[in-house]
Formats: sequence, structure tokens, C-alpha cells
Amino acid sequence: MRRTLLLLGTILLAAAVLRGIGLGGGSPELQPDEPIMVEGAGALLEGMRPDVVLGWPGGPQLVLLSTVFTADLAVRRGSELIRDPGGPGAVLDRHYAEFYREPHRWYVLFRLVSVLLGLATLGVVFALGRRLHGTGAGLLAAAFLGLASLHVRYSQLVLPDVPTAFLSALAFLVLLCGAGFPSPRRIAGAAFVAGRAAAPKFNAGGVLV
Repeated sequence: MRRTLLLLGTILLAAAVLRGIGLGGGSPELQPDEPIMVEGAGALLEGMRPDVVLGWPGGPQLVLLSTVFTADLAVRRGSELIRDPGGPGAVLDRHYAEFYREPHRWYVLFRLVSVLLGLATLGVVFALGRRLHGTGAGLLAAAFLGLASLHVRYSQLVLPDVPTAFLSALAFLVLLCGAGFPSPRRIAGAAFVAGRAAAPKFNAGGVLV
């Protein structure tokens, strides 16, 4: 067990290093979908409808990014929210102004969320492989995904692809865990996760089938 944890930890560490390299680099203009996600999170908090097409870029990730935005507000401006003479509204206005005026910090922060979801996917893939074919298969599957260049690259961007991969893998794991003893609750749980996977990217709708 200790050896397995050590190997899995090594895989996760290597994957984290690969995904962390250049996290703050690259212009969003080179990946035009990133600004839609980042600005969509801000628009969601401001009560405006994000620029979406048939649900893209997907509610779950926007809600997650909006939560990160709110947590950052509480950590960085918590005292201002209480003491500012202009009230919380004035503090929020300044926070939004910074969000749109200096977006680089937000891109890095939101990209970090993608990195964490990418690493979480490795853990889910390990659990799937171990349950299907043993610990060795789980470690090998996690290592392959951890070194996969496309997954590494998309884990560095604020895009719906990595959250979709995470939720899809999680849906399969929930189904697999309940395969021996199926129950309405387990099936409903897997269907819910699969539905969340299909929300950011409709091509994950096959998971529902």
C-alpha cells in the first residue's frame, strides 16, 4: 500500500510540474475561447448572461470559476467589505474593475483550477484502472494520462475540456463502483455526474448513454 501511494504521488508530482510550467505564459488571444470562460465567470457574478451558445461554455465550470472569484474577493478585500465608507458595492466595483483592467492575474488563478482538475482526473483514472485490472493497471493509466501532451496543455488553459474529462471519468467510476450492487441511488448519482460532464461540452453526452 505504501509503495502504491509513493508511486502514485510521484506520478502526480511529475504531472503537476509539467502542468505548472508556463502556467502564466501565453497570450489569451492565441486561444480565443479562454476569454469567453474568464469573462463569462465575471459576467455570471454581475448578474449578466454569459456569451454562450446552446449552453457552451457550460454552467458547472463557470460556477466554479465564479466561486474562486468570490473566494479571492473575500481573502483580499474582506476587511474593505466591512470598513469601506462606500459599502460592499464600492468594493465589488473596484474588484470588477481590476478583473477587467488587469486580467492576467485572473487567467493564472483560473488556469490553476484547470491544473487541479487535471490532477484530480489522474486520481480518478487510477481508481478506474485499479478496479478493473489491478493496481499496476491503475498506476500505468495515471502515468499515461499524466504525461499525455494534449492533457498537459489543456490543463494549462481555462477551457471546458479538462473539467469535462474529469466529470466523464468520475461518472464511469461511480457506475463501476455500483456495477456489482446497482441501486437507483447509484444510477442517479452517475447520471447526475454524467449530465454535469455533458454541460461544458456536448460531445461528452455519450457518457449518458
